[in-house]
Amino acid sequence: MKNVLENLLDRLEFGEVQTFKNLSILPLFDGPDREPAYISMKEGLDQNLVEITEVSEGGSVPNLKVINRAEQPVILVDGEELIGAKQNRIVNTTVLLEAKSETVIPVSCTEQGRWSYTSRSFEDSGVFMSSKARYGKNTRVAANLKARAVHDAVQSEVWKDVETLHSKSGTTSRTRAMKDAYIQRQKDMEEYIKAFPLQDNQKGLIVFLNGTVLGADYISRASAYQSLHEKLIRSHVIEALSEPVEVLSEADVKINGNGFLKEMIAAPEVTQHQAVGLGEDHRYEGAKASGAVLFYQETPIHLTAFNPNNLDQLQERHSRHSQQWSLSNRIRRKFRNE
Repeated sequence: MKNVLENLLDRLEFGEVQTFKNLSILPLFDGPDREPAYISMKEGLDQNLVEITEVSEGGSVPNLKVINRAEQPVILVDGEELIGAKQNRIVNTTVLLEAKSETVIPVSCTEQGRWSYTSRSFEDSGVFMSSKARYGKNTRVAANLKARAVHDAVQSEVWKDVETLHSKSGTTSRTRAMKDAYIQRQKDMEEYIKAFPLQDNQKGLIVFLNGTVLGADYISRASAYQSLHEKLIRSHVIEALSEPVEVLSEADVKINGNGFLKEMIAAPEVTQHQAVGLGEDHRYEGAKASGAVLFYQETPIHLTAFNPNNLDQLQERHSRHSQQWSLSNRIRRKFRNE
């Protein structure tokens, strides 16, 4: 499939660089929508064509059931959050649901302090997992695909991701829910959101934080990308809020963006796996760019790429937070025993 990705890269066009404070967005375009056709999860939910529930009355943390009643496939994108039922979850990997199908999908919990029904089915949360945490999850899923052929994001690490998000965002949550961080920082995010509006026929974006590339996402159909755009922006903004402000020139953003995508396509280690739902799941691991591509009918349906150097910083935050969490627990136990 390398030739397919090289052809995609040749077709891609970069829009005008959008910059606000420490975040720069490079919009991606790819001409008219190509086959195969599909709709987004949000479109499916809004039209009552998709129903997402627990797999049983008792539920199962790492799995959800999705019924697609549409006449065409539906895409659920890696990192999208679902809220409701017994606890909120994120999608572990991009899934293209077959038309008129029922599928069990792999997910991870993003609300550690609740295991009781608030609704019978799930709704679109309106957010993705924060971008750096999403990329870290992508790395763990790739490792577990190689080792055990499962799309496992390692639940304990996802909970650490959520705790780290609250810690660096200065937010709290009674049920330790990821969504609460976004709710509490909503006003702070609005200026960023307005600075990065969806462009006509946009199909993706490359994101830079203080001049360093964070990652990229491409969706093969602009109609499906439309409902994902603001959610993707928010996943990067929530990271940017806790970082200092620097700048990068527009020319550098375009040059570095093109080079970043080439680095991922040229990654030295590529593995192929059966996707959940339709298609093939390809994983790319390189020193400067890693990521995943869902192929269906020899078409790259969703490409996500990230800068693995940013994951070292995330791991440092995990370690610091774990130490702080352990200390606070020891203090609480000390007071209970006195």
